[in-house]
Amino acid sequence: MRLTWLQEPHGGFDGVGYWVSKVLLWDALPENLPAENAIGFYGEDLLKVFAMKLDPNERDAEYKKAEDVVWKMLAQSVLQKITHGKGLTHSLHCGTLLDMPENEGKDAEPGTFGELLRYGSVHFEQTREMEYIVAPVVEAEVIIRKGVLEP
Repeated sequence: MRLTWLQEPHGGFDGVGYWVSKVLLWDALPENLPAENAIGFYGEDLLKVFAMKLDPNERDAEYKKAEDVVWKMLAQSVLQKITHGKGLTHSLHCGTLLDMPENEGKDAEPGTFGELLRYGSVHFEQTREMEYIVAPVVEAEVIIRKGVLEP
């Protein structure tokens, strides 16, 4: 926050101007973690989505949810961050699970949602308008007029 409020008084660093003109913000949860936003933060659940076989005749709730999540990732998000979260949570994240030998390649097996997601991320192009968060301009009384290294 200090850097975004900092302006050097003699024409040096201008954190306020940089923030207003150069920083682009968006809602990270739906844009960077769309699967977690839809199904939760358990890595096992995301791995199940990737490994689930595509079947046009399948209509159970779990399949429908996986289908919805994958198409949402492809059509309505910037990316899907695959986290490891090593030692930070009680359950294993998808990245850690995918690193395990018994899960090798499960996210890209032919005929799975994982393969569809990989194909779509390379061959599809989103046409939606990206929704950005407009960063508020810092009020004058919050601006810190000091040198970068001053306390």
